[in-house]
Amino acid sequence: MSVLDMFASALGAFIMVTILLFPSYNQNIDTDLSRAIEAVGNKKNELRTLDDNIVEATKRNARQKILVDEVQEQRRQTSRCQRDLAVCISSLADTFLIVVMQWEDDVNLDLYVTDTSGHRFSWDKSNQTGTHFPDTEAQLSFDVGRGPGIEVWIDPSAKVGEYKIEYRRPSRNGNPVKASGYYIDRTGRHEMPPVTITDSRPVPAGTLVLSAEGKFLLRH
Repeated sequence: MSVLDMFASALGAFIMVTILLFPSYNQNIDTDLSRAIEAVGNKKNELRTLDDNIVEATKRNARQKILVDEVQEQRRQTSRCQRDLAVCISSLADTFLIVVMQWEDDVNLDLYVTDTSGHRFSWDKSNQTGTHFPDTEAQLSFDVGRGPGIEVWIDPSAKVGEYKIEYRRPSRNGNPVKASGYYIDRTGRHEMPPVTITDSRPVPAGTLVLSAEGKFLLRH
């Protein structure tokens, strides 16, 4: 120590102390290194778990996107079906209607038809020229003044609602008269029950009801 002190002065003492403390330094380094390695391992595990979570979240988002796309496509298909159904119902409802009254006796009978707009068609308001009811193409197209005869009312574009049909005998005198009738739509000819007319009052022959699906129902 004296020789070292002579050559290195106070530095020698410092070197000696440093050499004596080397084992402690190595022990602390090993411990710190072990802790650092353990911490790195933990971080790797955390990163691996995070990566797994990201992958799972990505897959979940992809599945959710597929579900969202499927729901949106179903909504689009539903909307198309609804539009197509509305068009279909509209086309079904767009139908014509012909009402016919006929009788065999030598008398005069008149056909009256009241449409869904409240227009009452008769011999004096036939609308053949379109002046009586300008907002419709319906008309009493054929009128016979004396029987045996037939009268015909036509609507080329029937509307949803009720059509009231009546028969009338202008003359107060005479024997009862039996009149029959039928109506024609896009499904064909349909008979209506015969009606007996005893005086000049209008006699209900039936009410035709056109539904939104384009079907006629006869109510007595």
